[in-house]
Amino acid sequence: MVIKRVLFECLDCFMPLFYIAFYQLDVVVLKAEIISLFMSDEIRRVVMETVIPLAKTLVFGKAVFRSKAEILDTVLTEYEQFDDYLEMVVQFGYITLFASACPLGATVTLLFLFVEVRSDLFKLLNAYRRPFPMRASNIGVWFTVMKTMVFLSIITNSAILGFSSEQLMQWVPSLFSRDAADGDQVMVAGSGRYIVGIVFGFEHLLLLVALALQWTINPVPKWVRVAIGRQKYLRKQRTGLQLGMDATSKKGKTD
Repeated sequence: MVIKRVLFECLDCFMPLFYIAFYQLDVVVLKAEIISLFMSDEIRRVVMETVIPLAKTLVFGKAVFRSKAEILDTVLTEYEQFDDYLEMVVQFGYITLFASACPLGATVTLLFLFVEVRSDLFKLLNAYRRPFPMRASNIGVWFTVMKTMVFLSIITNSAILGFSSEQLMQWVPSLFSRDAADGDQVMVAGSGRYIVGIVFGFEHLLLLVALALQWTINPVPKWVRVAIGRQKYLRKQRTGLQLGMDATSKKGKTD
């Protein structure tokens, strides 16, 4: 269910950007569209998730304040973490899938995240019912979704570099020329196969680097592995000591 919902939301959010990047081949419009999406999504989240629920609680719910910053849980809406995860994943897709078109997207996102953290804090304290803590070893299927986006971003950014923007033209100017009519870049006759070879060779190289990093870097930190090994050792020692005491007790009863 999570995968289906994520696929639907990602198609809804990213399809216009894919259309601009790979059909219109206009990286300037793509950059402006990404920045506008950042701004509009951040404002929408703050208004829809914090301002409107709090206003409904205060105006229609007749909430009773327990203190200056708390409202009784009986009148608050139940918190759903799926929407927050989905928003972070979509934002992660914006800054990874189209990083070569908007290099400063990560910096802009970092600034927005400061606002998002304070907004979520205010939302959890005042507009929603306090969630019950649950123990979890990881973020579950969301990690798979984000890892898939990372590998897809290698393909999309390589294609933007070679076909949508003028970055490859700056690196290999002999393969391109300027159109006399509108000044856009065009491939020199017979250079298409070289451009495609460079783009896909670069993309395969990045994929190999990503796979090598995934295989060589242990996801569990060293101090965690040491702590787990120590716990296993102590558990084995206690088990051996208990078995020895039981054997001694049985032997004493037999004698």
